[in-house]
Amino acid sequence: MQQRLLLHKTGFTLAEVLITLGIIGIVAAMTLPILNAKYQKKIIATQLKTSYTLIQQIFERAKADHEDASYWMESFDMGTSAFDENIKMFVDTYFLPYVHGKFVKGTALEIGYSDYVGTLSNPDKKIQTYDTQYIKLSHGPVINITFNNNGVQFSDILMYVDVNGLKRPNIRGKDIFLFNFSFKTGKVTLYGYNRKRTTLINNDCGKSEWGDQCCGAIIMLDNWEIKDDYPWK
Repeated sequence: MQQRLLLHKTGFTLAEVLITLGIIGIVAAMTLPILNAKYQKKIIATQLKTSYTLIQQIFERAKADHEDASYWMESFDMGTSAFDENIKMFVDTYFLPYVHGKFVKGTALEIGYSDYVGTLSNPDKKIQTYDTQYIKLSHGPVINITFNNNGVQFSDILMYVDVNGLKRPNIRGKDIFLFNFSFKTGKVTLYGYNRKRTTLINNDCGKSEWGDQCCGAIIMLDNWEIKDDYPWK
């Protein structure tokens, strides 16, 4: 009789089980979004690093065939009126021949990409994708190549790279990052990489549409990690 009473006291009532399950559910609801965000950030950082390596290798192969990159601009009409023609010439001469694997080239809509993208500082505002050179690589990323125009002539090459390809959210600073290729140095960096990290965090990324173009530089400076102070929204 005493042993039965002891066994009975060590059990749980239905109310106690339901309360425990409720607590577990609340804790899970609080922690799962945090864990999911960390997982997504890790994926994006890895895809950004992979895209960087891929683009860097493309230009290294191009430089092996076309001398120093500082001479490439001699092939272009440096007046701003020849914008589209110069982009097409650059892509067809210095980029696509050195892509390993299949690719699709065309406008955003022709390759199946979104006709609008958002920004980290204002995700609800939609920026129309321009009718320019978009390239979908078989490796995953979608690349929009253009010139950095200083109002007088073309200078560096700018590349908006959607590191997860056709997948959403299509937001600059979250899966779209701006790359820079310098004719002068022949190097690929993330736009804004020459700035201090404190400036990028406090004044640029997540603060304005223009500042969102510098977000990738923070990840590159942080050794391809998206740290807790990154304005991930």
